[in-house]
Amino acid sequence: KQNKLEEEHRTVCERFKQHEAFVKFAFEETTIDELLEKNRRILGNMFRLVAEKIVFSIYESKIRPIIKKRDTLDSCLQEVKLLEILKPSSINALYAVKNFGNDNSHYSSEENQTSYVRTIVIAKDLVDVIEEYLSIEQKLEKKQNSNTEKVVKNFKKGN
Repeated sequence: KQNKLEEEHRTVCERFKQHEAFVKFAFEETTIDELLEKNRRILGNMFRLVAEKIVFSIYESKIRPIIKKRDTLDSCLQEVKLLEILKPSSINALYAVKNFGNDNSHYSSEENQTSYVRTIVIAKDLVDVIEEYLSIEQKLEKKQNSNTEKVVKNFKKGN
């Protein structure tokens, strides 16, 4: 079991490194491997930031701009779920990330440390979502560019 867990650790760290440009804003000057070893609690917030980036980006491109005082990760995730843009497993993973972030953000008098195994599972699922989102993002950008070109073309016809 220990060897399998160490392999999962290596794999998830390598996969995160492949998407470093996408997640760097959340991790700033540290890496996932450092935090897995030293401070897993912080990863809950970092993972949640990445989940918000994904959900809010889809929400804004498909629904409307985010209103900070009203829109939350949970409310936006519910609406993104209805669009069926992401696979059901990705939606479930994003809810798990949200809950993981919440669990790690709140004080508890219990001396429970964030589970290493749970952190690896959440990280692995989040990388799957990142990869799915990045493939969708390209399609969303193409569609937005196409729509922009149509609007410009129609505007030019009108002038």
